[in-house]
Amino acid sequence: MVQHTILEVVSGLGVGGAEKAMLSRMKWLPVQFTNTILNVRPEIDALTQSETIQQHRVSRRGLLRFLSILLYLSKSYYDVIIVRTPLDAIRFSLCKSILRNKKGLTLVFEAHSNFVSKRPVMNRLLSILLQNCRSQIDLVVAVSENVKNGPLCVNLRNVEVVYLGAELEPYQSAIPKSDSPKLLFVGRLVDIKRPIWLLERLRNVGERLSLQESTLTLVGDGPLKRELEMYIEIFGLKDVVDLIGYKENVSRYFDSATHLVSCSTNEGLPLTFYEAKLSGLSIIATPSGGGSEIFGTEDFELSSFDEAEFEAVLFRILSSPPPTPEMRRSVQLNSRWMRSEECAKRYYFLLSAQLEN
Repeated sequence: MVQHTILEVVSGLGVGGAEKAMLSRMKWLPVQFTNTILNVRPEIDALTQSETIQQHRVSRRGLLRFLSILLYLSKSYYDVIIVRTPLDAIRFSLCKSILRNKKGLTLVFEAHSNFVSKRPVMNRLLSILLQNCRSQIDLVVAVSENVKNGPLCVNLRNVEVVYLGAELEPYQSAIPKSDSPKLLFVGRLVDIKRPIWLLERLRNVGERLSLQESTLTLVGDGPLKRELEMYIEIFGLKDVVDLIGYKENVSRYFDSATHLVSCSTNEGLPLTFYEAKLSGLSIIATPSGGGSEIFGTEDFELSSFDEAEFEAVLFRILSSPPPTPEMRRSVQLNSRWMRSEECAKRYYFLLSAQLEN
């Protein structure tokens, strides 16, 4: 059996879906592959990883970071290098171009966003550089159809959609019966996720409807945490909203909820959507770009970012009986294909086919 080596490049093992999906997928690595992680921003690490995974860290910054990466690659050999950000795609394309003696090297760009950069000037610069690097990128793995059709993948060759799926650590075997709908928000507390906007919508609904204890649970951390705490305090939402903070294992919160809420302005296809479906939850989501292709009849995708529309959906859900355990079990069964194990098979099959070409 031919053995292949993979270098998984990460810009820090942060709490984002890209890194969590990678670590979950690597648990299902076929025997014909071996892998190593190259961490080019270890200073922002937040996730733990298995001690069995080899990892090389680059702690330099700026030009010294690029030179350290180039030196590392010149002394190593990998059949496949997988990158996850536009900057790393550009950086490693340049390395591949310089290291012409590394024949047979396959560069894979795992595209996660439906934008290149949120900064206008940087967006233009990265877009131009990325297009100039397209001859060095052998395969683009888009995490959703939306990402495939978006600006990150435009004019790049050999673009394939592979859903990354998710893996939740077991918390309890039986789905609990809920007396009332329970909403769950999981993610970074940042502007693009709009957690404060969500609290505003919930407060408005609460003026027309008596909200139950712990109606909404917010799991995550970020720069808006203090502002959220103040909002909850000022408007008397302590009994209605639970602000949990960051948790690496979120299984118990998915088990206790009935609906996942996403009010982002922009998404690729959030890992939390897979986690929600595998837990049997329904999803309420703004039309942020990601998710439609995995939604079922139990989900609520809004047609706009209109506040009134969002509040109407929340009112409808919170004034109705919660889904039964049987309903949730049905969603779980229909979502089995979203497990990391199943999605990893497709991912590594695609890599094997690319290497055989």
